[in-house]
Amino acid sequence: MVQARKRFFADAAHQLKTPLAVIQAQSELALREPDGDRIRRHLEPLHGTVRQAARGVQQLLSLSRLETDSGYAPQLQPLRLDTLAGDVALELASVARRSGVDLGFEGEPVTVAGESQWLRELIGNLLDNAILYAGNGARVTLRVKRQAMAMLGEGAVLQVEDDGPGIAVPERDAVFGRFYRGAASEGHDGSGLGLAIVREIARLHGGTVALSETPGGGLTVSVCLALALAEEHPA
Repeated sequence: MVQARKRFFADAAHQLKTPLAVIQAQSELALREPDGDRIRRHLEPLHGTVRQAARGVQQLLSLSRLETDSGYAPQLQPLRLDTLAGDVALELASVARRSGVDLGFEGEPVTVAGESQWLRELIGNLLDNAILYAGNGARVTLRVKRQAMAMLGEGAVLQVEDDGPGIAVPERDAVFGRFYRGAASEGHDGSGLGLAIVREIARLHGGTVALSETPGGGLTVSVCLALALAEEHPA
């Protein structure tokens, strides 16, 4: 346990060191510039780097809470998954635009039993990953729907689909590991924590996560969740 904790904090320090160094360098360049337009050009990438660092801190805090509190259980309440997903997509629309990604949303009314904070975190991590790794010119679609599930009846499915480079089949189990960085992550500054957090949040909600290839190429991440009781047994 002690060695695992040491490894965790060493990995965390490494993940935060790079974006903080970039922030320092870019801010120093901006401070030296007398020209307003040139300052703006320095500050625009700085904004993205600050967001990356803040996201990394949030991911570390989330993973730490999920892994250290073994008795934790989310406070489940009926909530509209489509509404929540649409809100998160709207919040990340500007991030997608700056990255040259066409972000779309398709949602049908679906009510699940969940904790809003954690499901927001789950959706945010999936979209962040897709926007980061799909790359400039890609299309990312967030989709919420009802779907029949083997032996479980009807359930809710949340999907994030992209037409980026995808993840090779041999890596699809490994990418759920903490800090795992696969071949598709080369040249990108992600933390390697997103899918580990997604799987743990899904598990706490009694759900599952699966990776598949998008028709035509790319990656589709599917999160399956149970419907709220009122939807399972409509009056």
